[in-house]
Amino acid sequence: MTDDTAPGPATTEQTAEPEVVDWGFGDEESPSPDDQKKDDAAPGEPKVEAKADEATGTVPEKYEFTFPEGVTIDPVSLEIVDPAFRSIGLTNAQAQALIPVYQKLQAHAQEVAKVAWEAQKKTWANQLAADKKIGGPRLAETKALAMKALVKNGDAELKELCENLGLLNNPAWMRAWRTVGAGMAEDTMRGGSSAGSEKLSEAERLANTYPKMAEALAGKK
Repeated sequence: MTDDTAPGPATTEQTAEPEVVDWGFGDEESPSPDDQKKDDAAPGEPKVEAKADEATGTVPEKYEFTFPEGVTIDPVSLEIVDPAFRSIGLTNAQAQALIPVYQKLQAHAQEVAKVAWEAQKKTWANQLAADKKIGGPRLAETKALAMKALVKNGDAELKELCENLGLLNNPAWMRAWRTVGAGMAEDTMRGGSSAGSEKLSEAERLANTYPKMAEALAGKK
């Protein structure tokens, strides 16, 4: 007895592919530190564009400096360097570190000016000594006449001016005071006083009242 039942179609088991879950990795770029800082700003707060220094901070809205006791800096100087500091992105700490450098430059500039001024006074003294009308053999007379005029007409303010500015070596200054002193000497002689005794008393008066001026006119300074 045969089985007439036809065999059914052969079946094969198919394994379903696993579902791929997209977790969203790699679809968006991670925010940069700068973008993160901008996102952290409070709503409505203006965002200040400034160069960042990861080690020490950012460029401040206003530089705040601390100076050693007794040291001051001209405000105009700070206004001049402020835009330069900002253009190169200096933080407050970096700008503060330049204050000692500024002090050294300032001290050097003052020393250079002092040396130049001393050289100028020596130049004046040489010019005075070489002047054909008031220097050379007439230099002693020039100093005596100028001494007479300065003591007679000067005051403490003029004394200080002469000493601080080195005017007793300046040919133009001494020429003017020699002229005044010569006029005074003529008036004294017409009045019958002894020119020699008058000069001596004026010299003594100068030495007692203006010792530094007397030394300068005598060539000791």
